[in-house]
Amino acid sequence: MKASNHKFKSTLLFFSLLIGVMIVAVEFFMSDSDYGIVSVKNLRAFPETWDVITEAGQASDITLPYAVEGVHAGQPFIVKSRIPDEIGSNDVLFFRASHQFVQASIQNKEVATFGYQDGHLFGKTPGSSWVIIPILQNQAGNELQIEVTGAYDNYAGKINEVYLGDKASVIAYLLKDRLPSAIACIIILTLGISMMIIAFILKSGGLTAALFRLGALSIITGIWSICILNILQMYIGNVFFLLSLEFLAFTILLPFFLWFLQAFSYYEKKHFVRIMFWVSIFLFFVIEVFQLLEIADYMESIWMTHILIGSTILYLALDGVREFLKKEAAKEVKMFVFTVIVLVSFLAVDLFRFYFATGHDEGFFSRLGLLIFLLMWAVEIIKNMSKVIAENARTRILETLAYTDQMTGLKNRSAFEEKLSYFRTHTKEIQGCYIVTFDMNGLKRINDRFGHARGDEAIIEFSKIIQMGFEDVGSCYRIGGDEVCVIITAQDHITDDVIQSRINMVSEQAERTGRKTGTDFTVAGGYSKIKSDETYDIDMVYREADRMMYLNKQKMKNFFHQSEKKAEPS
Repeated sequence: MKASNHKFKSTLLFFSLLIGVMIVAVEFFMSDSDYGIVSVKNLRAFPETWDVITEAGQASDITLPYAVEGVHAGQPFIVKSRIPDEIGSNDVLFFRASHQFVQASIQNKEVATFGYQDGHLFGKTPGSSWVIIPILQNQAGNELQIEVTGAYDNYAGKINEVYLGDKASVIAYLLKDRLPSAIACIIILTLGISMMIIAFILKSGGLTAALFRLGALSIITGIWSICILNILQMYIGNVFFLLSLEFLAFTILLPFFLWFLQAFSYYEKKHFVRIMFWVSIFLFFVIEVFQLLEIADYMESIWMTHILIGSTILYLALDGVREFLKKEAAKEVKMFVFTVIVLVSFLAVDLFRFYFATGHDEGFFSRLGLLIFLLMWAVEIIKNMSKVIAENARTRILETLAYTDQMTGLKNRSAFEEKLSYFRTHTKEIQGCYIVTFDMNGLKRINDRFGHARGDEAIIEFSKIIQMGFEDVGSCYRIGGDEVCVIITAQDHITDDVIQSRINMVSEQAERTGRKTGTDFTVAGGYSKIKSDETYDIDMVYREADRMMYLNKQKMKNFFHQSEKKAEPS
């Protein structure tokens, strides 16, 4: 109960903080205060009315923005007015041209163009851009004429509002209008890169794959979002390049989204998701081929992507709701339904602002919704990954405890038996393998004379000596009270002479330690090897090594008894 209460409080605090940050951000970016370092106070709408001239005739006293009826793609129309009598020394005119070619003149002298000189290989449109028309103070009162030609029917005959102000005000307007969304885009890109780096470092596991794919989806989403802001025009002059990048990212969004969903078992098994993934890949190439061959450019073929995205989201939403109503719905389905509801809610806010509160970046809340959508999935995946990592760590600890001898720190009998079992079924891996066995001499005498505690200390010293002698070439196992076995896999530098030399070194070190501690224990060792021309199995090798060890042990006992007899007075 306490854990649930703590979780509720943490969640409440998180969402309270999120709401607070959003309110502060909206207040900062949407307020009309002009006390910042860069101010828009010198920016104003063009104060004069306009004459609109088309092939059908002329209309006067028009205010912008304005849409001329009956104008089609490729048909120019002209708007003209007079530059105000009072203009600043640094003033410019600027307006937004969306898929339109523009030519501006003052007193019939061309002063600015957009689209005509911007050569590009494919497509009909020059893209969308802020058109800036420079003016001089001595041009005050002169006639301004702007010719606009739409690349498509739905953009023909339209012209946006024209603004007048100094260059600093223009930059301030663009930043204030687009900066909140630009920040959201940068966060999405950073989030995506971070997720891919984390996934690359961890490298394995289904959740790692999901995190990697979500990171890739975030990067594609961020690229698409920042391109449609058109704020990059301030730094990249090639507007058509930005348009192509925008459409490229948008048409590949659905495949990446479906690829991400397939990281989860529920969606991986869905035939519809697999089919739509390949259909979306096919459509991507179709759109690119249409663009290259000038059959239909991006703007003319993007409706196919819209239909595919719409039908896919509709199916996934209906399937998710149907599955959500079940008592045991898959966790990823519940998460998908919840995050889609959040995303659609933010999209609804932008739809309302688009129709009833124009003047700001209408896509701000859409991008914020996308950011929250990606963040929620990232948090969910990372949270589940943390649980898996913790569980794996716990499992490794338990395995370590289960296969480690607590007294000596060597691997225990269970680990030894498991290794033998492995080699019984992987016979090719035991070719050239050595098994070395050791037994301590004098343990019973130490226990009887000094007590079992001292005997345990002797076993620990005995184990350390063997570990120091062989841990760099093999695995050491305590398989009995005073028995240690070493398994050494085939290595080029390990030969019979090397093994015997190390056994001798261990015996000498044990003898020195026994004398130093007063326990006088010694060590007997023996070894055996599986040769490639023999049919020994691992058990035969172990028995042979054990037999050789006991032969050496007996020799040591006989030598000890003979030494004692020689030491007795005659």
